[in-house]
Amino acid sequence: MEPINWRDPPFDDGFRIIQTAEVLNIPGLRMFGKHSVTKAIPALYPHFHENAFEITYLCKGTMTFINDDQIHHLSGGDVYISPPGEAHSTGAVPISLNEMYWFQLDITAQNFLHLGAEWKKQLISDLKNLNSRLINTNTGEMQRLMKEFFRLTYHQDGSKKFHASSILIYFLNQLIAYSQKQEKVISQDIQAAVDYIAENICENIPLEILAEVSGLSLSRFKQKFCQQLGFTPREFINFRKIERSKVLLSHGKSVTEAALELGFSTPNYFSSVFKRFTTASPSDYFRHKKVD
Repeated sequence: MEPINWRDPPFDDGFRIIQTAEVLNIPGLRMFGKHSVTKAIPALYPHFHENAFEITYLCKGTMTFINDDQIHHLSGGDVYISPPGEAHSTGAVPISLNEMYWFQLDITAQNFLHLGAEWKKQLISDLKNLNSRLINTNTGEMQRLMKEFFRLTYHQDGSKKFHASSILIYFLNQLIAYSQKQEKVISQDIQAAVDYIAENICENIPLEILAEVSGLSLSRFKQKFCQQLGFTPREFINFRKIERSKVLLSHGKSVTEAALELGFSTPNYFSSVFKRFTTASPSDYFRHKKVD
């Protein structure tokens, strides 16, 4: 499929909210959006944004972006940057449970983010020279900035546009700084829990056991796990079970057999969880795979 030059129209259904330049009233900000995905939705087909960066901040969950045959897997705290005119998509991977903010910056705009010409030139140059499309911020600060920016712009208070612009500029400069830091590292205690899940994926795994394996209290374990992986522990377990089920089903297991082997209480519950992560029931998913 040939990539299309995509522009987001205004939209608001409470879960997906898109504000466009007409209401944002910040020079150079083409759009700003927030998306809370409570069940998987279809993949993004190849597209690009003419003369505009698109920057996606993932609060929690996971997401995959593909550009020039490079695959980038995002989890909570990660940022994906798509430069002007660069085609990107999520490939065949549906957009699974997550929460994210994203925005587009029109680099041809006059008075860009209310900056002077030299500051605009420097900021755009720094963004173009980022050494990676995927940057991990690994902090709650960036999420707080996105939430505050959304709060200021969603209520369309024109008197706050300069305050909102300053938040966005600070976010971008922090992003540039984070790009120079090391890649995300999962701490040893949380890695121990991840390893335990992988080794016991067919079992019913109590969170108390994972907290014990990690050497953390239950509340601290859940908080730290979500911070580092972008999933709650239970979401992560279910995600891994569904990934394992795809292997079982592709090797001839029935839905009932896969559900029982992976510790789901009923085949119907298994099918419900499967659909949340893939947009399709197990039978429909593999029917489409065969057609492809």
